[in-house]
Amino acid sequence: MTGDKVWIFVKSGKGLSTVQMINMIGINASWHNEEGDVDNKTPYAQENLTVRLSLSGKTAQEAVKIADQLYVTSPDDWATSIMRKAQARLETDEND
Repeated sequence: MTGDKVWIFVKSGKGLSTVQMINMIGINASWHNEEGDVDNKTPYAQENLTVRLSLSGKTAQEAVKIADQLYVTSPDDWATSIMRKAQARLETDEND
């Protein structure tokens, strides 16, 4: 894996899917270097991200339910972090 990207990991199981994103924008490939300077330790903040999740094979009713159950949280302030409802929009092939 390299730096200067948003790393994305997807996990699914027991009726739940999780998309994990690790922001490495502004972090070079040697980010794990404890001797590195502070400018290489803090990624550039990312806002208003768009995540597209394929719901192919799902009925319209299932897709609406999934879109209504999207949440976001951040470990940046783990002591006060809470899940917040994410904005979601359903798109079909006709929207493309």
